[in-house]
Amino acid sequence: MKKVVKLSAFFILLFSLTILSFGGLRAFAEDKVYCDATVEEEFSTNEILVTLSQRANKNKIYTASDFSEINCIEAKEITKELWEKNRNINRIIELRVSCSNKKTLLTKLHKLEERDDIYCASPNYFEEFSSTQVCDERASEQWALDAISLPEAWEITTGSKEVSVGIIDTGIDGTHPDLKNNIDYLNSVDFSKEGEYESNPLIDKNGHGTHVAGIIGAVGNNGIGVSGVCWNVNLISIKVSNSKEYDTSRLIKAITYAESVGIPLLNLSSVANMTSSTLEDAIKNYSGLLVCAAGNDGKPLYAVNSYPATLQYDNIFVVGSSDSNDKKSSFSNYSKNHVDVFAPGKDILSTFPLALDSSGYKVMSGTSMATPYVTGLAALLKSYKPDITRDDIKSAILTRTDLIEDLKDCCVSEGRINALNSLKYFIHTHEYHYKYRDNKFHILTCICGSTQGTLESHTVRKEDILMPFAFCMDCHGRLDLRTDIGQGILSFTPKNMTKNGSYYLSNGILVLAEEDIEGYLNGTLIFSTNPNNSFEK
Repeated sequence: MKKVVKLSAFFILLFSLTILSFGGLRAFAEDKVYCDATVEEEFSTNEILVTLSQRANKNKIYTASDFSEINCIEAKEITKELWEKNRNINRIIELRVSCSNKKTLLTKLHKLEERDDIYCASPNYFEEFSSTQVCDERASEQWALDAISLPEAWEITTGSKEVSVGIIDTGIDGTHPDLKNNIDYLNSVDFSKEGEYESNPLIDKNGHGTHVAGIIGAVGNNGIGVSGVCWNVNLISIKVSNSKEYDTSRLIKAITYAESVGIPLLNLSSVANMTSSTLEDAIKNYSGLLVCAAGNDGKPLYAVNSYPATLQYDNIFVVGSSDSNDKKSSFSNYSKNHVDVFAPGKDILSTFPLALDSSGYKVMSGTSMATPYVTGLAALLKSYKPDITRDDIKSAILTRTDLIEDLKDCCVSEGRINALNSLKYFIHTHEYHYKYRDNKFHILTCICGSTQGTLESHTVRKEDILMPFAFCMDCHGRLDLRTDIGQGILSFTPKNMTKNGSYYLSNGILVLAEEDIEGYLNGTLIFSTNPNNSFEK
């Protein structure tokens, strides 16, 4: 995968002093440059670079207070030394702001563009200097990373500390160097209550919970150990046992606790031989997504008692195990109707308590290992799109699997998870659609349906376009009306026509004659490609 680093101020300066066109900028007028960056691009969510216009006060020293409309925290002039020598140069200022995501930053950036004293504004882009593998020393032993396209997915997102994942298990080793930076020490809790052991959610006497935690969120690219699905995530240890067994009451307490503190994702890499109405009520009351193991009996799920996997609730996501050859693991339970998806679960290297193994790592197999790959992917999706629902997560994973012949009759999705494809489920293609009426008016809409600038309801004369661009509220992409629309009108020859003169351009744009509008609206418009231009119903 590619290593991503920040573009240094030095290179920014070189680019800016030549033509002042950062990546993603497009000139719309002689004295103004607008940014057409989208949320799909890689840039800092806390920094904006601005170039002052010639209208700016040449003697003014700008501070954060001069950018109060975006709640600027700090303003640092990159060109300070050059400006002190030559007051006629184009001045570049780096602004630090507080934003939670790219969309918010672009909103602030567009506010700055309205100012006369700003020539252009741009995000602080991340640039790729070289292609390299993940630097974690044992990442090459993690066959599952490439199998589910994680290196490619990490080019889009590596997770977020804003996303919390509850791990209902045997605890997590809170001292592990590959985990400690991603552990939520404050909200972790111990429901095990086993007298011979110390009550502490961050002590794992068994190893199972620490192994699961590493699959979800071992810190990635830190030069040691392994990489979790999420390099950045908030892991909450919800300890229910110090051994392989625990009772129903602890599980009920664990799920109830997760709901009470608002944990959106729960990993349950275990199964029970029986259930109770109280447990089922606790699961029903949980508003997040409970990702659970299918079990290791090697049988159809309906033939075994494997709870809560066999419960048919919307908030349960059941995972089976596949191996490095994309075959169903021999031990994995399966079901065309009750197991949702498969994930790598055989011979999985992950973190292990230092007190039990001085290396801190161990290879384990089971649907217990497959389950956290799905939970980790769910967290990765939520870090990229924070407002998605559990149904959105399930759809993104289920509909974007790699279809595997060996798994065709083993699960609902008929395949094994693919992290990159699931992320792409939430990346829309930025595309504008235009329609022309009488070859004089056009209506602009973005395919995502959130256009601002020239709104869906606006009509703008092509002879006198009043606004230079259309602006999509969802992805913040922009369309240059003067070039894109102009070329669309002038460069295409009509081919299919109606008797009244309406026609489609070769790029799909429809030009309607007044007489054909009613036919277009009610779906009876007739086009002909006959050389003699005859029309028959």
